[in-house]
Amino acid sequence: MHTRYVVLDTETTGLSPRYHRLAEVGCVEIACGRITGNYFHAYINPRQRMTRGAQAVHGLRDEFLATQPTFRAIAQRLLFFLFRSTLVGHNLSFDLNFLDAGLTTAGFMPAARYCHGVIDTMLHLAQRGSRRRFSLDACCDMLGVRRGDRARHGALADAVLLAEAFVVAKRTLPPIGYHCATMGLHCCLGLHPGLPVVQPGADDLRAHDALVRRIRGPAV
Repeated sequence: MHTRYVVLDTETTGLSPRYHRLAEVGCVEIACGRITGNYFHAYINPRQRMTRGAQAVHGLRDEFLATQPTFRAIAQRLLFFLFRSTLVGHNLSFDLNFLDAGLTTAGFMPAARYCHGVIDTMLHLAQRGSRRRFSLDACCDMLGVRRGDRARHGALADAVLLAEAFVVAKRTLPPIGYHCATMGLHCCLGLHPGLPVVQPGADDLRAHDALVRRIRGPAV
């Protein structure tokens, strides 16, 4: 039986889930070892002003977000997409802390209660003894995933990158198990070592770049 994974990434109005809120959520589905093309994406009206530091990272503006739905309005559709998946994220505890804060306010249980488990790829990178910073860029570089021009972050574009890195990791890296104490769930990455890696051709790379540009959309 193949596991269904959902790669999650978020953008927020600041760094503290106690004082700041979600501004964007992006999710990408992986099934049978492949990115399926199914995804969930939403910009969110946080009903608070963006901090300067956060805006410098993702470029989202208060005026644009004020026209978007609230988290309560998109929460049920998001949970339907996450339901019974294994969640994957890079520094996933950061995303889940913000997501759970929004879910609690909207009257739902924490996200992990709807899922089978969680995998934090940043912990995996750290356990491999990488001397680089444990960033998504470092993860992609380690696995040979093209990052393109990432002047700014975006939740769905970053989720696409991490999904590509995760698929490569599942095929090529030996299994590493670890316990994520903050969530109390056992996680494992790289369950199927030794499988052949199919390198993308020129057409594949052009199609990927076009997809990321379409996902990112116009600057806001």
